[in-house]
Amino acid sequence: MTLEVRLLGAIEVYRDGRRVELPGDRLRTLLAYLALAPGTSRSIDGIVDALWPDAELGGEMPADPRQTVHTYASRTRQALGPASVISRDGGYALMVAPLDVDVPSTERVGQQTSGIRSSSQRERRCSSAFPMGSGGRHRWERHCPGVGKQSAPLNRYRDSGEVRE
Repeated sequence: MTLEVRLLGAIEVYRDGRRVELPGDRLRTLLAYLALAPGTSRSIDGIVDALWPDAELGGEMPADPRQTVHTYASRTRQALGPASVISRDGGYALMVAPLDVDVPSTERVGQQTSGIRSSSQRERRCSSAFPMGSGGRHRWERHCPGVGKQSAPLNRYRDSGEVRE
């Protein structure tokens, strides 16, 4: 089983190339929080803070947030597969390779393209790294600024009508 997590743009997860629906904002927030540290155990207290950030300001929180985290982890595991979210060291970890999460991948591409002088070489590298769908335009503009607004793939994407500025 292979998981791919996209956090830039809409939060999405793919299992073996097929998109998996995670119903509800809290499950997607849990996925995103765990995916930012792939393979690393995140404490339940940290997860509670991520899922209910305004609780300290009087925002609503479930009666037993720790139990709710366990429930959300179980639901996420059911959707993604039994080995996807594991309990470790009193917390949870998302078992996905760092390269299968788009945030570290985009940062790496940005670092790689920053030293390329030729705009056509930067454009080729960015085109292969950031398809224009699923937040690709935002990743492109953030991590490939040397290619910029004049790039043909980016302009085609803008002209396609998918862009919501």
